[in-house]
Amino acid sequence: MTNILMLLQLLCTYPMFDRQFLSVLEKHLNGNKSGWFVGDSPTIADLRVHQFTSWMLAGLLDGVPADCMDAYPLLKAQHDKIEALPAVAAFRAKYGKQYSTFDYTP
Repeated sequence: MTNILMLLQLLCTYPMFDRQFLSVLEKHLNGNKSGWFVGDSPTIADLRVHQFTSWMLAGLLDGVPADCMDAYPLLKAQHDKIEALPAVAAFRAKYGKQYSTFDYTP
């Protein structure tokens, strides 16, 4: 768990698109086989990566195309698993999808 937490700390301080980080995350998911980063259920590590992958998949970051995650099927699947959790699905149903637009109407 220490390695994934160190990697997540790097992502927190270096949130730019970097294929090396995505490759390391993909490899870690492949090694765990549960679809989660640590153990057999979601942890804070999964939630942190979910935030990062949400930014990537939204296509709202300058210079980062929405299809940038296509080369990382396990990361996309992990993102979808978080979105399918009952609490997350209920939140999305009530408040909508985060990062879908930067449009603001007061």
